Amino acid sequence: MSLFQKHYGQPPSLAASAPGRLEVLGNHTDYNEGFVLSCAVGQRTTVSLRRAPEGSAACRLVSEWFPGQEASFDIASAGDFTPGRAWANYARGVVAQLQARGIRVPAFWAAVRSDLPASAGMSSSAAFEVALARGLLALAGAEMPPGEIARVGQAAESLAVGARTGLMDQLTSCLGKRNHLVWSDYRD
Repeated sequence: MSLFQKHYGQPPSLAASAPGRLEVLGNHTDYNEGFVLSCAVGQRTTVSLRRAPEGSAACRLVSEWFPGQEASFDIASAGDFTPGRAWANYARGVVAQLQARGIRVPAFWAAVRSDLPASAGMSSSAAFEVALARGLLALAGAEMPPGEIARVGQAAESLAVGARTGLMDQLTSCLGKRNHLVWSDYRD
């Protein structure tokens, strides 16, 4: 039984995923106006979602990373939080960034599973942000170019979590393909 089914008692309506990444060349140069060569990895983060029941404004999330800990927040106050490394802030930041771009994100239930090791330099946070943004866009019936999805994730991590990040992690997670490298130039 999936984590979603086990926790919420019903199946998700959709799932979205995104890969982690490795940096091949250009350590820290994305936010120091340089160039980067990176690649997506086979390990991924998957977010299973469904709309919250009619009339509910509560966004609820569970994750294999944090067994037994449900995070929740009201969709209307997604952007009202104290920046910090609480894992729900990553989700709140993504929701707030989508809302700031005019996307009508519905209240949702989500379950997160990943085979990316956390804190291993493979951008598990960026994979989560990109997967969640993709899933929420699908729930909202909206589309966004990959580069803008990457900017949503970067802004969420910078503003909601307080991590100074460039765009490499999220951009690689959005654009990375099997047996390919991603070349990104941040000099302008």
